[in-house]
Amino acid sequence: MSLRAGPRADSGIFNRLQDEDKVWPDGIQLQIREKDFGFLFSALPLEGLEGPFYRKAPLCEGDPELEDGSWNKTEITCKGNHLTFKVNGVLVNEAVCEVTDGYIGFQSEGGALEFRNIYLK
Repeated sequence: MSLRAGPRADSGIFNRLQDEDKVWPDGIQLQIREKDFGFLFSALPLEGLEGPFYRKAPLCEGDPELEDGSWNKTEITCKGNHLTFKVNGVLVNEAVCEVTDGYIGFQSEGGALEFRNIYLK
């Protein structure tokens, strides 16, 4: 992915999205926004966090994201109920969620965001 057209650009990669189509979908989002990069936002319960809306701070210090206009590599691994989120080889977050299925979604608002070379295994 390549990010972004200004600091107000807000994006994310969703996984485990549930069937209902609504503005704030039930799923887990890896936040891709300046100063919030690497946060997890979820309407699904995440182990060890209080709900009903779950927010988990990044595990890494600093921002592993490359400068604007550069291509970043994002890797999301889902094995059973455990999820890991890496950006440019750096573990940015992980979570345990009892929901183990759902859709994948891409969010882009407030600025340009491009995705390429999307692989699913």
